[in-house]
Amino acid sequence: MMESLIECVVRNNMMKENRKSIQIYPEFKSCKSPTTDRVLADFSLVRLNWIEAGGKIVKKFLPELIQRQKDLLSLAGVPVDSYQHGWNAIPGSCEIRG
Repeated sequence: MMESLIECVVRNNMMKENRKSIQIYPEFKSCKSPTTDRVLADFSLVRLNWIEAGGKIVKKFLPELIQRQKDLLSLAGVPVDSYQHGWNAIPGSCEIRG
């Protein structure tokens, strides 16, 4: 059900913005009806990295989104700022299990 909702929101917003397609296939091929799997796959390599010392996080390296990812967030109705600031909500110290 959530997948259908994501697809519906993205596709409806594409229509509102008069976008006939979005380049989310490999080699930047266009897609007229993006699926949730394809949209989420574009974020599969987004990672948060950090340096830990003495059991505390001393430095976070926030992910930088490419323009296509920002466009996808916008089409999904997710403000880019809230996505990027959400990483700051991760506590400054936490137990990390390997």
